[in-house]
Amino acid sequence: MLLNFRLYSTHLKTLPLLSVLALSIFLSACSSTPTWINKANLDTETHFVSVGTAQNLEAARANAIQNLSNRLIVNVSSSSYSQIAKDTNGATEQSFSSVGVSQSQAFNFVDIKTTASHQEDGQFHAQIKVNKDAFFKQIIQWLENEIPTGLLTTEQAIAQGLKLWPKQQKLESFITLLSQYRPQGQLYQGRLSAFNHEFYDALAQTKIDLIVADIPSIESLGIKSRLQQALSGVTNKAATHSMMTDESLSEQIKKRMALIIVGPNLKVHKQGNLFAVKVSGESVIEVDGKVLTKAPVLAIGTSTSLAEAKAQAVDIFVERLFVF
Repeated sequence: MLLNFRLYSTHLKTLPLLSVLALSIFLSACSSTPTWINKANLDTETHFVSVGTAQNLEAARANAIQNLSNRLIVNVSSSSYSQIAKDTNGATEQSFSSVGVSQSQAFNFVDIKTTASHQEDGQFHAQIKVNKDAFFKQIIQWLENEIPTGLLTTEQAIAQGLKLWPKQQKLESFITLLSQYRPQGQLYQGRLSAFNHEFYDALAQTKIDLIVADIPSIESLGIKSRLQQALSGVTNKAATHSMMTDESLSEQIKKRMALIIVGPNLKVHKQGNLFAVKVSGESVIEVDGKVLTKAPVLAIGTSTSLAEAKAQAVDIFVERLFVF
């Protein structure tokens, strides 16, 4: 009896120790890093899945959205710039293109669901999912609205083409993305190619003049030179597309188009250490002396630096001049 009592007593003493050990193992397993945090691709057939990390849960969720945007497409927010490039024939041409800055809000993701979260070492991790059908529906709608269809006159083709020109790279990127996941991508690629063909042909038959006031304060903004670079890029592309010499192109000219920039006017406002610069004007397209379109243009830039605020406003103004 004495022996049995001692064994039982020893067993009772070890129970708390075993319980603590088991609880420790359980908690360790629960707090271990989930596999989804470091997994490269969690996408399913119906959903995009993304993971983000930040100092709090809401910021981690926002980071996951940003990471998804970056993964799907780069160049979703554009600012204009001029670049030198070589075409497939080796000829050097200057083009007016877009440089991208990844911003998730350009996609306007809908019905984002947070499917998992985890906190470890002062960091929050969030996993989100986005329905693919809903995501691509908005892209298809945007392409439908942007790419012209149907029969267009020469004037309409040029006006629509100039409006679309700053968005060409974004259009192509969105179509490429759509083609990777949906068969409609090929349809919109065909539509864009067909319209570009019509636009370049119409442009090759038209002499375009740019008219901007030669005022020192306006010239200092660089708007005229930026627009001249833009038109140079468009006309060079048309010439490359038509595969004609300068002589044959000049013989083909059937219309004269004038792009007239009325103004622009510059106003500066300062509040505290913040500068706000407003550039306003009007864009007018004339064909053979007749006004085809007329539209007001307004751009505002803000920064703690006056030079940066001006540059921002000019960038926006130049880009909007193409939206006739």
